[in-house]
This record gives sequence, C-alpha cells and structure tokens, in this order.
Amino acid sequence: GEPALDMRFSGEAVAVGVATVAAAAFVLASRGRTVMRGRALRHVVQLAFLPGAPVEDICRAFDKMCMAMPDLIVAYERGEQCSPEPHTKGLTHIFSLTFPSTAARDQYLPHPTHEEFGRKWIAPYLKELCVSDYEIAHVVELVKDAQRWRCWSR
Repeated sequence: GEPALDMRFSGEAVAVGVATVAAAAFVLASRGRTVMRGRALRHVVQLAFLPGAPVEDICRAFDKMCMAMPDLIVAYERGEQCSPEPHTKGLTHIFSLTFPSTAARDQYLPHPTHEEFGRKWIAPYLKELCVSDYEIAHVVELVKDAQRWRCWSR
C-alpha cells in the first residue's frame, strides 16, 4: 500500500492546507483512472497568444486532442494565468497533461494528433511558449472528512 501520514489539524490549519493543496494536488477525476505512483509525469505548457487568436477554439481543440488519446493521457487541465505575482513573463494560458509514465509522454510528443494540434492551433497564433516536464515525486492531498493529510512519495 501507500505510506500514509495521519495528523489532526485545527480548522485554521485545514483552511490553509486546503489552499496549499489546491495549488499542489493533481486531479484525476476526469477519467477516473489512477496514475502509476512514482512513475507519473506532468507536462506543463505555458503560452502567450498573438492578439486576435481564437483562444476558445484553441481550448476546445486541446480538449478534443486530449480526449482522443485516453491510453496516453490520464488527466489534463487548462486555464488562464491568474497569478498576482510579477513573474509570469507574459504567458497567459496553461495546459497541463498527466501521463502514467515518461514512455507515454514520449509516445504523445510525435503522435499525429498532437502534431496536427500544434500545426493548426498553436503555431499560427503563438507569441511565446514555455514547456516543463517533471516526474511526480510527492503528492499531498487533504482527506476532508477526517481532517487529515495523506502523503506519498516515490
């Protein structure tokens, strides 16, 4: 099983923890699958689009691309940058994909569906791009009903 750490917290600590977990925890409910712990990989793409880019269409195309590869992508998220910190470097949109392994990410990158998405929806409208990948090494999630933390590390 997974290593667990059960600790009781006050209401204030739980509120602070919820905010922290919201920023750090990953969500897999979109497909009801479990990431293979210790081997999962997160692929984060941050972009800035040219003025007039059809952002809503790009986001719908991203959804369609991800849904077309359920054997490779176990979860995905997207949203607009909303940090009040002055370190965003003008990047406005974030697409995040979770793969069960580095091998799945390596299959995704040259996949025809991914390449077509990039050619049709990203390249013509791209102003700036930053890509980061990391293996998920540690996750903390709040188990709300018991007000305790469940942690695991690889």
